[in-house]
Amino acid sequence: MNANGDLVKWAGERGWSFERTQKGHYKFEHPQIGKSVYTSGTPSDHRAFNNAKAKMKSLERQHGLLKDGRDRKRRSTETFQTRAKMGADGTQAAILHVIRCSTTGCDNEDDLQQALTSQGYQASNLAAIFRRRGWHAKMDRRHDLCPSCRTRLGDRATEHAKSETADLSQAFQLQKPVWDTRRRIVREINKVYVSPDIGYMAGEHDAAIAQRCGVTEATVAQIRSDLFGPVPKSTEMVYLTREVARLERELKIFTDVVLTHSAKLETTIASVRAQLGGMRKQEQLEELQQASPNGHGAANTH
Repeated sequence: MNANGDLVKWAGERGWSFERTQKGHYKFEHPQIGKSVYTSGTPSDHRAFNNAKAKMKSLERQHGLLKDGRDRKRRSTETFQTRAKMGADGTQAAILHVIRCSTTGCDNEDDLQQALTSQGYQASNLAAIFRRRGWHAKMDRRHDLCPSCRTRLGDRATEHAKSETADLSQAFQLQKPVWDTRRRIVREINKVYVSPDIGYMAGEHDAAIAQRCGVTEATVAQIRSDLFGPVPKSTEMVYLTREVARLERELKIFTDVVLTHSAKLETTIASVRAQLGGMRKQEQLEELQQASPNGHGAANTH
């Protein structure tokens, strides 16, 4: 069966009558719905057929005529229940949009009548109408409250909110000095705490900060632990160890520099000594030449 036949069969099972217009369009009518649905008669226009199904389902939902299980499931999730108001002759005379109180043990309900020929209400419009009647109408029926339950629960919620506000205000007044003291302790710790690896500077510890801030040592220890973690077991020892390591590095650098200069000095001294030895030999030779009667002969004999 083609798409045209599927749509006609689907609509016929739901009570819709079918006829073809002079222009070749499909016209569907329902005996309990005062509106017609038109769609294209082109077999390949699947989107038009889907739109026609959606329009028919929407009208059925507005008039309380949904039949298949899927539509009943969708209807159960609607904000307001829809019922059919039957006339004296057994036919549907109007549509009732019903709201029920969600409070346990309360069976109050209210309804809004809609004529069959009028356009359907939107959920937001229905909620606004019921709110004007005193209902607490939400877009979820599980939170709908009738006027009496709304007044009773609303007064209780107001009293509870006032009580919570007073408790919070009192707690804030009590905690404000605590916050100021904590900020002061944090500032003191940041001044004298070197790092998580080193810990405090020499001579500083939790007890000293606690004494300056006027709090217990446990309070300072807790805040310091939150900021930097536990203090090393021997803060001063760790600090001195790092100082010794730093001094040893500086000494090594200085020693390397001294050794370099020492080598240069030794080379210079050796050069000067060589020059000095040569000068001494030259002086001795000149002295021998002056001491002999014939300087040339002494020089040759030598």
